[in-house]
Amino acid sequence: MHRVTCSRTSLVRDASVVSTGTRVRRVRRVSGRKQVARQPMSPAPPAETSAAAESSPPPSRPLFAPNISSKTQSTHIVGPAMARDAQVLESYMSPAYNTAVSCAQPNPYSIYSRDPRNPVVYMKVPRHRNIAPSGNGTAGFRQFEVMDKIVDPLGPELFRVYFDNIHPPFPVLDESAVIETFSREGLPYTLVCEIYAVSLILWKTSKTISATGRQTPDVRYMWNLAVSAMNDDFIAPDLSTVLSCILDLLGRPITSITYNAVNVGRVVALAQSLGLNRNPLNWDLAARQKNLRIRTWWGILIHDQW
Repeated sequence: MHRVTCSRTSLVRDASVVSTGTRVRRVRRVSGRKQVARQPMSPAPPAETSAAAESSPPPSRPLFAPNISSKTQSTHIVGPAMARDAQVLESYMSPAYNTAVSCAQPNPYSIYSRDPRNPVVYMKVPRHRNIAPSGNGTAGFRQFEVMDKIVDPLGPELFRVYFDNIHPPFPVLDESAVIETFSREGLPYTLVCEIYAVSLILWKTSKTISATGRQTPDVRYMWNLAVSAMNDDFIAPDLSTVLSCILDLLGRPITSITYNAVNVGRVVALAQSLGLNRNPLNWDLAARQKNLRIRTWWGILIHDQW
């Protein structure tokens, strides 16, 4: 454990898009697109930037998945025994000044901590899908379209319900980053599906929703769609997959204890492959990324223990 208290941090205080009762304006996604890219979340840096560790991350390090250079690559943490070797090889794998550009080999490693006692190295790995994805080629898109049409135009209101009622006691997500990215249609579809499904239990508590007179959607059907989206996402997972799985364990009605146990097992394995079980406080990352990784690991630890 990282000796950091899991609490609602000050990361969301400086985000003008987040305020209680403020509606999130979002243009409805058009299903006729040939391809809708899955954009990484890259919010603005936090207000406190006095320390060097809290500097804004470079564009190549999005909030949810550090060092993903393209949509065809993901990252996998390298064990301590291999990390030192990777550091040594880094100098030899860099293009030499007299080497032709066409012959230069790209460096597959990214070093986030050069501490000789605890080096942290990530390796780029292919991000392939072994089966043909549904919808527009993005995990969870087909399920998202169905769920979004069912709740339309109350999707932004469901997000407000989630962050007003569910997020405070279990602050796993970065509220300002999620709302900002959702408003510009960049949030991963699976994560949107999970937030929709989790918020349904509080459907009748919203005055905005009650004013429409609409009945609560079929909860079981909506959760089946969310689970299907998450299973698709696990084919090529990243940090947003971990967050989606935590929300699934947090809010889904317990109908299969075996499935819950399997879900916990695979999210723990994925989290360790992403290095979430490592203390990131001394890493070369922005404060928001460090805090997100810590909160995410706490969320996994809580579900795994209890």
